[in-house]
Amino acid sequence: MAKYFPITTILLILLVSCSPKPKTESPRNQSDTDLPEVYQNGFFSIRYPDTYQAYANFRGETYTLDELNEMGEEAMNKLEMNEVSIMPKHHNSYWISPEVYIVLSRHKMDLPLRTFMDLSIETRNYTNEEDMECLGYSDVDSISFAGHPALETNFYYLAENGDTLVQNQKIVMKPDFSLYYVNIKYNSRTSPETGEKIVSTFQFKD
Repeated sequence: MAKYFPITTILLILLVSCSPKPKTESPRNQSDTDLPEVYQNGFFSIRYPDTYQAYANFRGETYTLDELNEMGEEAMNKLEMNEVSIMPKHHNSYWISPEVYIVLSRHKMDLPLRTFMDLSIETRNYTNEEDMECLGYSDVDSISFAGHPALETNFYYLAENGDTLVQNQKIVMKPDFSLYYVNIKYNSRTSPETGEKIVSTFQFKD
């Protein structure tokens, strides 16, 4: 029998789960040359330039909806994030250089992928990590990412200096209902190319 959960419960879990450092040797190719550094954990790997650095708090722990409900809101708020940020080593105001931010949601729910994208869009009415005004979002596209079906959109924010900042978000669900949010953040006055190159090297371990 299908389960139906109140939208407020799902929104709370999404907000808690998704609110926003080792090297390996491999055969040399173009990615190795342009993106010589590697971040990896037990779930995925991703390459990045030596002018960037990776910050990770990624334990990979996920919970069912029932387990999260049993914890209560206070306990959920204390759970550590499964997140990786890949950022330039230099000071980077207003995303002049692209940044990459990856989150593995702490919940697993058997819901359509579009539901999670709709909830991600809805949460822009509640919060964003930079406390910026969300101007809107683009059409949602169905894509394939790292061998799995995904959905993609762009969110647009107004920065204090008047720049329009862009957050490209891909939401990917694996067969075990693991849910990944892969984001490229950049300034509309500059190119997202470096972020796109980094994200193109993302590979799941299984």
